[in-house]
Amino acid sequence: MNVDEAAAKAVDADQTSIWAPRYLLTTLGMGSLILLPAFESLAVTTVMPAVSRDLGGEALYGLAFGMVFAAGMIGMVLAGSWADRRGPRHPLFAALLVFAAGLLLAGLAQSMPMLVLARAVQGIGGGALSVVIYVLVARIYPSALLPNVFAVFAAAWALPAVVGPFIAGMIAEQFHWRWVFLAVFLLLPLVLMLMLPGLKTQKTLSSGPQVSSAPPAPWVKRAVWAVLAALAMLVLGAAAEFAGGLAVLIAAAGLLGVVLTVRPLLPAGTLIARRGLPSMVMLRGMFSAAFSGTEVYLVLALVDHYRFSPAVAGLSLTVSALSWGLASQVQARTSTRVPHGLAVRIGAGLVCGAILAAVLATALAWPPSALIVIWFFGGAGMGFGLPRLSTLTLAEAPEGAQGAVGSALSMADSIGAAASLAIIGVVFGFVNSLRPMGPGADGLWPVFAALAVAAVFGVLAVLASGRTAVRKPYPVGMAE
Repeated sequence: MNVDEAAAKAVDADQTSIWAPRYLLTTLGMGSLILLPAFESLAVTTVMPAVSRDLGGEALYGLAFGMVFAAGMIGMVLAGSWADRRGPRHPLFAALLVFAAGLLLAGLAQSMPMLVLARAVQGIGGGALSVVIYVLVARIYPSALLPNVFAVFAAAWALPAVVGPFIAGMIAEQFHWRWVFLAVFLLLPLVLMLMLPGLKTQKTLSSGPQVSSAPPAPWVKRAVWAVLAALAMLVLGAAAEFAGGLAVLIAAAGLLGVVLTVRPLLPAGTLIARRGLPSMVMLRGMFSAAFSGTEVYLVLALVDHYRFSPAVAGLSLTVSALSWGLASQVQARTSTRVPHGLAVRIGAGLVCGAILAAVLATALAWPPSALIVIWFFGGAGMGFGLPRLSTLTLAEAPEGAQGAVGSALSMADSIGAAASLAIIGVVFGFVNSLRPMGPGADGLWPVFAALAVAAVFGVLAVLASGRTAVRKPYPVGMAE
């Protein structure tokens, strides 16, 4: 074998694994960019009751969570526009800096309003990171490796769901809840060090941004729409805090506001699931809406009806995190045998089927073990379908527009979860006022109603999954 042949084989080997020397540190770094915010998000859920007691901010308890999602919209839009105009290097540094500042502010917060402000800063940085990661993936890895990359991301997201609440509880008990924020803050420089070699050596990053044939709207205009969308998200999230007709009115106003403000930020045709890229973005939102809306109320059923402790109920449903991670590895190993579109349809079908089975289980008052087994398949659907959906979506993003497309995907994910929880919360509250939840024979009716609404999102996901195939070139420009 001559020198040229050996060099060619080395290059080929470099392209066949995300763990090859060329990609190793970058893969570890980007996996950490998923893992740390995921851990922090779950950990905060665990320690927030203690935070609220210490800071005397029960009235702002819900806002401390909702602010992250709302402010994240702003970070997503700004980072997407910036990355498309200037490349992902500087948006990555800025996103890490803003996220770190939010963590530090939260760790040092002396009042609940200060904590809410810190959570808003975190949301902007975290939202920006979620978009920059898409751009980095698109520019660093060959398309054949994308299912493997997203499998790593799925595992990095699933791991905190298994061990995060326990670790967070131990940190709060042995040290203080502030170290949940400060520990993640101290680990961020290590993540940046892992990312630096990849940022320096990838030619696609140093060659400057490439111009899309259909550039997105000016970034200032998009930023204004993002701020308005964030405010609408806060209104929508507040609906569940009210009761009766007022809750319905607030939810309707918030939902209408979200639809009107995000339309200019998404690919044209997203809200009507136009074939191709718009349906891919819509499907991401439906995946998130169906899964989030179901899991929250399954936990509630285990606690309030079946009388599990909160810790045991949460631990019971970590089966979905495990199956999510396992299924993501399976889809990566079958990426050359199972087409992307088919994998997406299988994932959507599993999620929808699991939710419909959960609806039946609550209607017939099946034992809690049935719900736990059913939700194993729900997690598997997310793990099998989402990585391929991300792969398909990036494949449809023109060069120089990965930021706009990544921003659209991240927004659809956040909006889907927030809208689902708000709408289902209103329905749950109404049914609960008529037939209160509890351990009795009729105690599952509110959960049945909530899961029935989540099943609607699951059916919409199945319908949208059949419209991801691209029959003709589609311009990626945002809605006019």
